Amino acid sequence: NHKLKIIYMLRWPFGAQGSSASYMFPHIMKKLGHAVLAVSPSYLSYEENAYRQVFQSSELKLITLPVRAPFRNKVTFLMRVIRKFRPDIVHVFFDDKGFLYPFFFRVCNPKGKVRWILDIRSPEIRPRNQSWHSEVIKRSRQLFFDAIFTHEKHSAISRVGKTCKPIYIVPPGVDTNSITPKEIGRSSEIIKIRRFIYIGSLSEKRQLAILINAIDIASRKSNVNIPFSVDFYGSGDDEDRLRALSRSLGLTSIVRFKGVVSQQELYKILPTYDAGFSFIPSENYFHAPALKTLEYIAASLFVIGSDIEGNRKFISNRRSGLLVKNTPDDFARAILESVTEGLPNYFRIYSRKNLKLYDWNTIVENKLLRFYMKVINEQ
Repeated sequence: NHKLKIIYMLRWPFGAQGSSASYMFPHIMKKLGHAVLAVSPSYLSYEENAYRQVFQSSELKLITLPVRAPFRNKVTFLMRVIRKFRPDIVHVFFDDKGFLYPFFFRVCNPKGKVRWILDIRSPEIRPRNQSWHSEVIKRSRQLFFDAIFTHEKHSAISRVGKTCKPIYIVPPGVDTNSITPKEIGRSSEIIKIRRFIYIGSLSEKRQLAILINAIDIASRKSNVNIPFSVDFYGSGDDEDRLRALSRSLGLTSIVRFKGVVSQQELYKILPTYDAGFSFIPSENYFHAPALKTLEYIAASLFVIGSDIEGNRKFISNRRSGLLVKNTPDDFARAILESVTEGLPNYFRIYSRKNLKLYDWNTIVENKLLRFYMKVINEQ
């Protein structure tokens, strides 16, 4: 029953799409009665669509900082906040300069008892030159922290190299209480898919042109001209190119780009679809658990996903979904099968069996909070 005082240092603006752990952790910890303060970059600092807000928390105390403020000013401000708030833990979501916060704190407060946690939620996408010099810099990122929290060990290693700090796995989650799943029906029933959805970033690194080309192949190979549609929810630096590709392939009646919607609105929309695409580039994200897969499962959608380790954590091929290679032809075959032959309802029943383990509230209470206490008590 010990109540903690925690400062969260966010990498992206609070509630931004694609950063769910950084807003759900403080939101739920506050609901559990802990003293929580979130320090967030200001939305006004960003012009890119990739940082649109999808979640708000009226109960949470939030301090915003201009992202382009001089780093010295940020450090001075944070030291002032720490002295006033007197936290047990400062939970820092990874960014390139974030490792300097605990360094300056320990220099200024050598007897300070604050515990510092580095949280890594995504792998290094474009690994830097792995010279001994860059490896030393990479490993130095962890030195002044007490522990590393991550959704998956490979992501942590890609960011900080071989770890010399304790690593705690805190998986991604989904707010199952906010999603009303669609009715499933009998396990033996076969459902022919008509409405597909993709949710997530539309950035270039996501390689979604492969999925657009797969939709094109499937639409041309369908012998019976069965109508189906695919709606994309999200934004990113590749959105204009994907729209242009869709138009050039004559897919405007099939593929629709719906933009960014709030998490609350998305959870209402999800159950109106039949199946969700969990397309994930294998070379950069092979091990990373896929949040969108959990959201599809929570809404009782069929899942057609990339055959990567991150999806295999939640989906077993042809038992609880379809996992296929990341090629246009393979995804096209999966689309054709689901549209023309249909998918068995037992896919959805099996996929939901362990869903409660990945509810955000369960994760915070059973893992995050327990790991906080472990970090505090083991020092």
